[in-house]
Amino acid sequence: MTFRPMRVVLFAGMLHALAVTSQAGEIADLAVKAEQLMEQGKPVAAYEMLDAAVDKLWQRMPFMLRKAIFVVGEPEGFGVYNPRENATFKPGEPIVVYLEFAGFGHKPLSGAYEVLITGDAAIADASGEKILANMKDFLKSRMVSRRRNREFMAHLTITLSGAPAGRYQLLLTLKDEVSGKTAKVNMPFEIRG
Repeated sequence: MTFRPMRVVLFAGMLHALAVTSQAGEIADLAVKAEQLMEQGKPVAAYEMLDAAVDKLWQRMPFMLRKAIFVVGEPEGFGVYNPRENATFKPGEPIVVYLEFAGFGHKPLSGAYEVLITGDAAIADASGEKILANMKDFLKSRMVSRRRNREFMAHLTITLSGAPAGRYQLLLTLKDEVSGKTAKVNMPFEIRG
């Protein structure tokens, strides 16, 4: 008799675990099907099935920045950039930032999909508390594609003329216009002559 309540508790716990697994299992099930298709010698179908799994994951993700880094020169495309060795700039030197987004929405548009990211930028003191310059609607990056592309980047170029030497923060507030979700990033940097 003393074991019976314990069995009920264990059984209830197992049911809960199965329910959680079945909810999260949709992505895993698609990946298993992709593996089976690959074993059957159907690589294109396997790739499409795995892509469907990634799409399910993507839809559950928050809108966020996968990468936000200072770079040398203007980026040429997604992943095509030269990272800076440090975040120290000379007075008047252009500050170039490379951004990669994830978890953004896709708006259906005449047989295609639109991605639209907008953003504000601000320069703050080293603590990030005192705003020294505000740049509203500083970014508007748009892409229209016949596929739900997940590789999407943008870059910003900021030139601070007359800013004294010191430590600062670049504050970015980015908005996915399709989902309405926002992401923020603070990037410390220094101006040194």
